[in-house]
Amino acid sequence: MTDQDQEVSGFCHDSIDEEVRETLFRMGNESRDGTAFQDITSPVRDWRHYATKEFIAQLVESTPFKAVVFMFIVFNAVILGVQTNRHLENEYEQLFTALDSCCLSVAVLEILLKLYADVCGFWKSGWSVFDFVVVMMSFIAPSFTFLKGTKIVRVIRILRSLRLLRGINVLPGLQIVVQTVLQSLSDMANIVLLLLIVMFIFALLGVTFFGDKNAKHFGDLPTALFTLFICVTQDGWMGIFQELEQEGLYVAAAVYFITFIMIGAFVFANLVVAVVVTNLVITQ
Repeated sequence: MTDQDQEVSGFCHDSIDEEVRETLFRMGNESRDGTAFQDITSPVRDWRHYATKEFIAQLVESTPFKAVVFMFIVFNAVILGVQTNRHLENEYEQLFTALDSCCLSVAVLEILLKLYADVCGFWKSGWSVFDFVVVMMSFIAPSFTFLKGTKIVRVIRILRSLRLLRGINVLPGLQIVVQTVLQSLSDMANIVLLLLIVMFIFALLGVTFFGDKNAKHFGDLPTALFTLFICVTQDGWMGIFQELEQEGLYVAAAVYFITFIMIGAFVFANLVVAVVVTNLVITQ
């Protein structure tokens, strides 16, 4: 081997040794910074690394998890509906109790996971607090001996069916409908207020013109208002009209009821529909 070849070979070895020293030095710094050596050498991390609050938080907020929980809520509601049949409830009492306990266990697991993921956020959520109260009532109520054998325990169990409202968070279409209704409340309140004013005016007219002839439906202001409410629903007003007809008030009763039903039932009902449809378009 010539002197030139020896110089080239020595230079290559020096370069390789330098690269190795730099790699080991970098790995040592990363190890001192808190990075485990196995995290560098192995692409697969320890599964315990993922069992963190971040993972649990992502899990409870994921759509599949919400869908599974909602399925158990629906299943629990179906069980409560089947239990209204006395024969089936007495025949399969143990089965219903076991299924009810299973659904309650899922609800408890959901609450524990949410508490583990974010305690403060749990109590800031209205749905979470509602779930906690309903589930705790399901545990506490049977423990009171004076409540056993009463309908209060059954009512508390039935309250769990209110958790069906959780479907609002799972179904986007239902979210739009609920949001539309909530946005329409202020406008519908104005419509209802105007309707009450119209009903008050017609109630005064009804007491004045029909109070002496038909005290049953127009004897005083509250009774007349209730009669007009029946007219708004368009159910049962024909019987009232026929009673006035028998008293010889056919023309006056016809003008009175036709005018009020046209205004109170048709106009205001269409106004409510128009408000809801407008807000639905805005929401979408």
